[in-house]
Amino acid sequence: MLAPAFLRSLPWLAAWFLAVVPGAFAGDKEDAAAAVDAFYQEFIAKWKPPLGNGETAAWVAQSPRLTPELKAAYAKWRRTGIKEEDGDPILNIQEPDPKGVRVVKTKAINGKEGVLEAEWVTPGTSEESLFVHVRKVGGKWLLHRVNRFGGPVSARAAKYLPERGSPD
Repeated sequence: MLAPAFLRSLPWLAAWFLAVVPGAFAGDKEDAAAAVDAFYQEFIAKWKPPLGNGETAAWVAQSPRLTPELKAAYAKWRRTGIKEEDGDPILNIQEPDPKGVRVVKTKAINGKEGVLEAEWVTPGTSEESLFVHVRKVGGKWLLHRVNRFGGPVSARAAKYLPERGSPD
């Protein structure tokens, strides 16, 4: 008797699943985009030339908007890999546009991690988009990777990150 009653409820369960689950991460898209936008506003306000400036690096090291892996990658880049022609790996250019970036597309998001595409506000700043991999840590969205620079990435997120970009 239990099996037929359960089977009768399957259509209702399927309808509920289809109605609720697609929208379950809708707020995550907005929250992740807001986290990316807020980080870049703060980072650009703190960024100072020359490339790899100690003041900027100190701010990155204490930023609550980055994962420890991205902070460590930035510190390592600053110690060992500053190349003027590559630009800052979080910016992916040599000098930021003071107007900042805006998230233009959510490539993927699943409640734990996501990849967002951002562009510079001022046309011509850079032809390349920034692909920002975010992770949800302690209920907050943190930047984990920018293009290929930063912490380890899941196979799901890797397919959305470009092959080019600042190396680790």
